[in-house]
Amino acid sequence: MKRPWLILILGFAAPGFAATLKGLVTADEAPISDARVLVFHGITGSLFVHRGKSDRNGRYFFKLDPGPYRVIVMKKGYQPIKANAMIYHNKGMVALEHQLQSTVNGVEPSFVVRKTLRKNKDPHKRIGQDALIDATLAPAPDQSFAGSVETRSLRGLDGDVGLSSAVQVRAQVGDSVRVDSSVVNERRDSMASDAYQIKASVAVELGEGEFGIDAETIHMPDADLGVGSRAVGLSGEYGRDVRLTSSLSMRQSQGEVEDQQELSLDQQIAYSLSSHPVAHKVAYTDWQRDHDLLARYAAVSTEWRHGKLDWLGLQSDLEYFTLRDASRTAAKVWLAAERRSADDRLLVNSKVGVREEEGEAGLVQNHQIGASWGSLNLFGEYVEDYAYQSFASADVFGEYLPQPLTPYANESFYSTKTRQAALRLGLDHGSGWASGFSLKHADDQASRLYAHDATAYRNQTGRQSTEYGYSLSTDRYGSRIEINHASNENDAVSFDQTGLTYTQAFNPFRQRSLGFLLELQMKNTPGVPAWWLLQELPWDQNETGAWFEGHLSVQF
Repeated sequence: MKRPWLILILGFAAPGFAATLKGLVTADEAPISDARVLVFHGITGSLFVHRGKSDRNGRYFFKLDPGPYRVIVMKKGYQPIKANAMIYHNKGMVALEHQLQSTVNGVEPSFVVRKTLRKNKDPHKRIGQDALIDATLAPAPDQSFAGSVETRSLRGLDGDVGLSSAVQVRAQVGDSVRVDSSVVNERRDSMASDAYQIKASVAVELGEGEFGIDAETIHMPDADLGVGSRAVGLSGEYGRDVRLTSSLSMRQSQGEVEDQQELSLDQQIAYSLSSHPVAHKVAYTDWQRDHDLLARYAAVSTEWRHGKLDWLGLQSDLEYFTLRDASRTAAKVWLAAERRSADDRLLVNSKVGVREEEGEAGLVQNHQIGASWGSLNLFGEYVEDYAYQSFASADVFGEYLPQPLTPYANESFYSTKTRQAALRLGLDHGSGWASGFSLKHADDQASRLYAHDATAYRNQTGRQSTEYGYSLSTDRYGSRIEINHASNENDAVSFDQTGLTYTQAFNPFRQRSLGFLLELQMKNTPGVPAWWLLQELPWDQNETGAWFEGHLSVQF
């Protein structure tokens, strides 16, 4: 008899690899709350991705996949502004700052933008001040329905050919209800039948709060065995002076022989204590196999900032991790600092702390710096941190899977230490052209705490990787070219990876928000986030053949 399929995936502890986009909205050096924040795909500028509001401290957060994005910030009484963001890798973070300007001559900015944009028939012509939204985003501010239909094909190293089709729709019902849904179908030559992934979510704004529900189901080809995964999630935010944020998720994955369950809970409360912002977080995750405890993780975090010196703060984290009968406890204490120049040309964000775990102490740190000089932008980051990490089959075997939609079965748990340095340079060449250069080096160490199949995973191992890339893009012609190279190695093996990606956007119907996105990609090996944890690689690392991928998306 199959077990109930309740599941939820949001919140902290699901082992996801999404990146973070965060921002700060201010006016006259004061934080602005309840500013509407819209996020769109950066190539076409018309595909709606996320929608939210700034909190009482003027901050907002989104979880996004790597790629280019455009952000629009709107607040009644202020001129709307836009910003570009490029997320280069999973688990990365990009920080933006938005300084709103008061409405000119008392005219509502939404009226100015919408009326002017609709009259502008040249999609490449900029209007008014640079702070106003450019004409390529004309359908975005008042767009209540958006979506995409896409198809993707690839040819793998062993000659396996795959095809993927997806339909995604986002609808805004009135001013308070948002509905997102998607259906993905995938097929490989090696698969007996198609695999399906269906997602749906509803978010509702009620007064000072927003509440949502998410659901997902994955149907694998081996239907007679019931292989697949199902999930459901609940989330909510409420309040202004005291802000409550909660999420609850449950997931069940069904395998050929056994089932796995995952339960996650994330709770946060933020308030001001004598003009000192304070935030408390509680996170909990429980993993089970056939309803027997596999692992459990709990964390409590508190962050405090000095009111008169808002750039200075303290943060403490207490983590508890248990695997069957064994348990581990770790604590972190951070000193945080953040400064930005008056003209916003320089931003420094830094956290330094100490981690204590079972008599062993280690330094933890996270430093970011962003600077701009004219048309040149620079962003640097250095991270050194410890963490408990669960690895699912999708994480271990990477992008090129025999079955691309996985049941998210956890196979192993590790204690990890990461050192990572990244540098990104961007240059605006004018006339809509821009280029960028990125360099990243990572040194990862992992100690196994548990593995479902101990013969398949290493006890202790390390991995080093160096990646660098170049990109050239233009808003005017909707083109983007990326060239990337990566070198990976560990104690047993090493390999290089080179890739070329070309993306082209078409907007033949300028006034109807209908766009086409064509992407062609070529690589010589698959990208594998955690191949270094395996005793044996799932592919021949000496393979020199390339794999090709084509992607066509129709966005409306």
